[in-house]
Amino acid sequence: MILGEARRVPRSVRDAMIRTGTWHIMVVSGSHTALLAFVFLLVFKIFRLPRRPRFFLTAICIVVYCLVTGASTPVVRATIMTLAVLASYVLERYPVVYHALALAALVIVALDPTALSQVGFQLSFASVLFIVWLYPKINTDAIWDSLGWGQTWLGRAARYLTSSLTVSFCAWVGTAPILAYHFRTISWVTVLANIFVVPVAMASVSAGFLVLLAGVAAPPLAIYFASACDILMYLLVKVN
Repeated sequence: MILGEARRVPRSVRDAMIRTGTWHIMVVSGSHTALLAFVFLLVFKIFRLPRRPRFFLTAICIVVYCLVTGASTPVVRATIMTLAVLASYVLERYPVVYHALALAALVIVALDPTALSQVGFQLSFASVLFIVWLYPKINTDAIWDSLGWGQTWLGRAARYLTSSLTVSFCAWVGTAPILAYHFRTISWVTVLANIFVVPVAMASVSAGFLVLLAGVAAPPLAIYFASACDILMYLLVKVN
């Protein structure tokens, strides 16, 4: 999951993930890159690096990660968008996701014009575009605020649940036609499945990064993070 080596996933697990519409978590994309950027920014801040060097070193680490994972279309798109957002903070400008997405598409197509016909390119950009465009239009946060639940624990839980459902639904709306065209299938449980699978997957990736860091900095701790990976991956397979 960290390196995006989907070919090493057992066939039974792959088929289950395709049926539930959660196979995308095996592709290194925006969530992996954003998580890694957050980790590096946090570590560099702990070491009290100045703001600009902190963002610059994080950008280098993100590019290296892109190359290590094979520089597939989704990870290149995520890398370029992350670099654009980091640059906007360094320049003290408000990041515009549409601009970052367009820049990523321009760079990828300039390097490989045939990328437009690739399924990975279409799914990667469609999912992000529909989340950015559609999510604000159907955002349900105002409902809980109007009911007076906004600051209660029940309101926060409901806000998180409905936001997760909405994001998953937006991504599904954008990618379902592409999946139907290329693979002749539509998964009707994708929206619900992703609410459970995506958090577990990101926790697994986080634990995986911690295994790597602990292996270098504190080897005795690596076994505990590895055990967490084991439990989370077992849960991920069972949920699918």
